[in-house]
Amino acid sequence: MKNTTLNLVFTTLFLFLLFPHHLVGEGYSLAECRELALKNNVAVKNADLEVAASEQSKRAAFTNYFPTVSATGMLFKNSEKLVDLGVVSLIDKVNFGGIVAMQPLFAGGRILTGNRLAGVGKEVSEKRRVLSRNEVLLKVEEQYWGVVALDEKIATADLYGKMLDDLVKQAEDAYRLGVIAKNDLLKVTVQRQEVQLQQLQLANGRQIALMALCQFLGIEYDPLLVLTDSLKEPLPPESVYLEAEKALLLRAESSLLDLNVRAEKLRTRMKLGEYLPQLALGAAGYYMKTMPDQGKYQGALFLSLSVPISGWWGGSSVLQERKYRERMAENNRCDNSELMLLEIRKGWYELTESYREVDLAVKLASQAEENLRVNDDSYRQGLSLLSDLLDAQAMFQQSRSRLADARKGNRLKLIRYLHATGRYAEAERL
Repeated sequence: MKNTTLNLVFTTLFLFLLFPHHLVGEGYSLAECRELALKNNVAVKNADLEVAASEQSKRAAFTNYFPTVSATGMLFKNSEKLVDLGVVSLIDKVNFGGIVAMQPLFAGGRILTGNRLAGVGKEVSEKRRVLSRNEVLLKVEEQYWGVVALDEKIATADLYGKMLDDLVKQAEDAYRLGVIAKNDLLKVTVQRQEVQLQQLQLANGRQIALMALCQFLGIEYDPLLVLTDSLKEPLPPESVYLEAEKALLLRAESSLLDLNVRAEKLRTRMKLGEYLPQLALGAAGYYMKTMPDQGKYQGALFLSLSVPISGWWGGSSVLQERKYRERMAENNRCDNSELMLLEIRKGWYELTESYREVDLAVKLASQAEENLRVNDDSYRQGLSLLSDLLDAQAMFQQSRSRLADARKGNRLKLIRYLHATGRYAEAERL
């Protein structure tokens, strides 16, 4: 499947017809648009912040391995003496300060589990960031190639319009000479007006599409902005095929489903830890001063054991609830995995269909081009009717528009298939 030199002609013609060279605005490549979208898109920014937040949450969970330390101090003065011996009154003021450190020895496994759960949370945020980037990049592709396809259609419509301009002049001369009937002249005139309307609709459609692209990229709208990349020759579908089961393992969504199952199991362990005994080693030191010239330092080591007896009453029901939630997560993983396999296979079918559609569109465009050449020669030699030439010109425009749509569709189907099979980096390199 080879591109003809006519493609280059159309592209060049578009730039000179739609945008005179001194009015062409800034040009953007697809790679530049991708970079701008990733830099300015709010969803991507928030995904980056979510990863940063989950990292801090993971660090906070790690601090639970260390002792908890608390300090207290008190200055106490009573309105009356605490000890009254009649002659001597003692202790009307007390200064007290202390510090206590508690090192957990066993917390029902909640510290270890909490750290693992925080780690899962960080992985989840990273996978979601990948998905956010992918959604943005897919949107860029759709909008970018939508504008490019409109550019090709505008170039074709402009070329078609020039053909009709010449034909209108020929028809007017022929009508004045009595060679053709007025009805033939009206056919050409009406056809030219229809094409002028199409040109206006295409130009307006391009501006709307360009506005949407600029808004998505986070840049100021410029009606003269030019997209510098063109639709490439389609890749054979076989060159990018990947078995659905293998592709599933590469999907970020698949990893998220696995992480969700892991998270539910860890939450169950956390809940179980609440009903187990808690053992901690403590150390305390304090200073007490009751007399103006007397103070005393003391220290102690102790073990703390806490048994949540009342929690056992409803604990079995709570843990059973957690088991149900684990099964729900596993069911969701199974169901969504099947849906992703369906999406992958559907993407493959659509890619192969679009490849054949491009092949057919290329052949139809080539045929229409040759048909136009033959009818134009025949009309100039007086061997065919004006209506035949008009039909040939219309068929030429339609075939070129169909080819632009087919190429755009194939490109998008390719990118979507690569994303559906988890090959995001490959999609970005194309």
